[in-house]
Amino acid sequence: MAESHQWHLWANAGRVGPKRTRYRVALVGESVARGFLYDPLYTPARVLEAILQSRLGAGEVEVVDLARVNLSLDGVRSLLASTHLLDVDAVVVFAGNNWSRAGLDSSARVRFAMALRERGIAGMKEAVEAIHARAVSAIVRDVAGVCRGRSLPLVWMLPEFNLGDWRDAWSTAPHLPGDGNGAWLTNHDEARAALSAGALDVAEARAQAMIGLEGGTCVTGWYLLVACAQRRGDRELEYARLARARDALIWSPLRIAPRPHAISARIVQDELAAAGHRVIDLASVLGEALGGAVPDRPVFLDYCHMTSLGIECAMSAAAGQVLEALGRPTAPWGTLRASALHPEPRVQAEALFMAALHNS
Repeated sequence: MAESHQWHLWANAGRVGPKRTRYRVALVGESVARGFLYDPLYTPARVLEAILQSRLGAGEVEVVDLARVNLSLDGVRSLLASTHLLDVDAVVVFAGNNWSRAGLDSSARVRFAMALRERGIAGMKEAVEAIHARAVSAIVRDVAGVCRGRSLPLVWMLPEFNLGDWRDAWSTAPHLPGDGNGAWLTNHDEARAALSAGALDVAEARAQAMIGLEGGTCVTGWYLLVACAQRRGDRELEYARLARARDALIWSPLRIAPRPHAISARIVQDELAAAGHRVIDLASVLGEALGGAVPDRPVFLDYCHMTSLGIECAMSAAAGQVLEALGRPTAPWGTLRASALHPEPRVQAEALFMAALHNS
């Protein structure tokens, strides 16, 4: 009862009973793993369990739903440290959207102030990224060590962002030294004019000049480059530039929509690969599901929370890795998806309606 104020953040389950199946898998994660806007009638944990049961048998495996809305990076570590109480055989972690402020405690502010004074906002961004990287690395290394010490298979799924649909607000550059802001505005106006005229080489050159002036601390130059890539029909370049725009505001004290950052993904991949654990890049899975298109509304309800299609794809990929970790026959995620649960039409309709309200 002392924790009743946070009950709504967790699975709609009063208790976790003793293990009664041959295999028990824990799903740890944030609101995306909670199945935000579908929960509790349709959740990733239930989808994962259905797929695993289709391969192992209904009485052979259960999935314990430990996903929590607003779970922090340190919360992931705390949950992983306590999974031994549940006698689990494998853990799936689906997290990385709530880490933008990782490591940014009061002691970090002094370093930010020094970086800002010496190198401007671009220097502050570098300082934020460095502190963020150290915090993520330390906790991921701890998680890997806990699982390795217990010989517990760990599958970590890196989340994806709605790059195709979601846009942060266009803005002018932050304060730049000398006449930097004037030069930035001149390049901005010329890039917009060139883009309108179809002069893509000129537009790209001016947008690159904007980014050079402000050190990649603003989304506007990146979005102009995205528009150029779209005009050229270059999906790979479009995706890469959208990803850079997603990461541009990591330094900002203003609240932005939760998202994964490339720097976090690299650290998770490096640390877990070194420890022999499994990492799934959801971006690759969704890219395959969408035929190479930039991920957007078919798989996302908003900036990062997924539609039922996105959930099915993600949990099918997770199931494949869990089966392999348990030493059982597995299959490509596209094949496993045939056993995934689907939401009832009314549940699907309500989730989409609530997504419209949430986005507005």
